[in-house]
Amino acid sequence: MSLKRFNNSLLTSILLLSALLIFSSCSKENKPPESKISVEKEKPESLSSAGQKEIASENDLNYGEGRKIFRIDKQDLNGDEKAELVVLSSSAGGTEDVNSPQKFDMLEVFVLDTARAKFVKSLSDTVDFAVECKYIDMNNTGSKSVFVFTNSGGNNAVASEGMFVYGFKSGGNVELIKYFDGGAPEISEEVKGKERFIKVTELFHGVMPMALAVPYTGSIYELKNNELVLSNMNYPEYYQKKIDEVTEKYYAVKRKVEMGMQMADMSYPLYREAAEVIVNYNAKGDFKGMRKFWELEKESLQRNIPQDEFTDLSNYIRKVLPSDTNA
Repeated sequence: MSLKRFNNSLLTSILLLSALLIFSSCSKENKPPESKISVEKEKPESLSSAGQKEIASENDLNYGEGRKIFRIDKQDLNGDEKAELVVLSSSAGGTEDVNSPQKFDMLEVFVLDTARAKFVKSLSDTVDFAVECKYIDMNNTGSKSVFVFTNSGGNNAVASEGMFVYGFKSGGNVELIKYFDGGAPEISEEVKGKERFIKVTELFHGVMPMALAVPYTGSIYELKNNELVLSNMNYPEYYQKKIDEVTEKYYAVKRKVEMGMQMADMSYPLYREAAEVIVNYNAKGDFKGMRKFWELEKESLQRNIPQDEFTDLSNYIRKVLPSDTNA
């Protein structure tokens, strides 16, 4: 090989190598580097319910992809003229049923710390099947309790409608006071000069199918020192009015049965009406009245209703009445 040809070949190799190095360098410069930072920017961090311990305002609330905010309420719960933040949110990842009445499934309360100018989380609680949240001053004191109404679905309101009750307790924290998993709780209307109360419905079905169960006010609760106290005995007029109504209905059905008349409603006539009288006496706590009714009516009932129905009522009476007044 001549020296000239060798030099030309060497020059060509050097030029090719230089071109490859330049192309490689340009390719690296044009391609953005992959990093954790870029990935995290594309996918925000999902915060758990306990993710934010404190916030400066409601604008700082951020549940990421994990939850979505249904509503934020500002309410003065403890009467100190400073509003708390009540945050109602729902899971963003679950399957949503368009027919479900549920609106949210978590309740969080942030209380203002004036010294730090921060809202500090006081409560975080799961509230399954929640449909509404209300704030009510039960005792005309300026403090409000938090009532979360629930509905698990179904045709029977007593079985499916419940309620969570929250309020400020020891240490200035918002805590759960009571949970009703059913009973369709109702809060009494506001009456000037009177404290409000909660009525809870119960069902007596005895030998009947649940669809025919007798509904009655099984419990009445009053709020005392941030506790719900069973207070049926404080409402004798309420129960006596109901007892008078159902007793009148019982005697109307009894007259028809003893006259051999055909009942318009053949669903356990007389048994159902007698049971309604008895359970309302029990809810009132009027054992004397219950015993008097049973003594007057048990012979007639034994003649006019099937044996299993009479036995059921008799067993209920024996179970409920104090031992010294058993019928």
